Amino acid sequence: MQGKDAAEQTTITVAKIEAALKKAGCKLSDLTQMTIFVTEIRDMGAVSKALGKALKGSVVTSTLVAVSALAVPGLVVEIESMGVVGS
Repeated sequence: MQGKDAAEQTTITVAKIEAALKKAGCKLSDLTQMTIFVTEIRDMGAVSKALGKALKGSVVTSTLVAVSALAVPGLVVEIESMGVVGS
């Protein structure tokens, strides 16, 4: 688990998504949808701010879901994403 809070975990997770996209010949602007799972709904603002900074104006539909826990202890944010090659 990396990152001490929701904002840091979001930034780290987006960097991992970006690296995976790059390996596939894509970039963050190719993302079309994200589902963000948080253990504390009050973290919504921090997560949204971190996403906005990382995505730099890209248009991505998203859903935020509050859950009671995530699979890894200490993890407070999990992001599932989908993109379209050549979007």
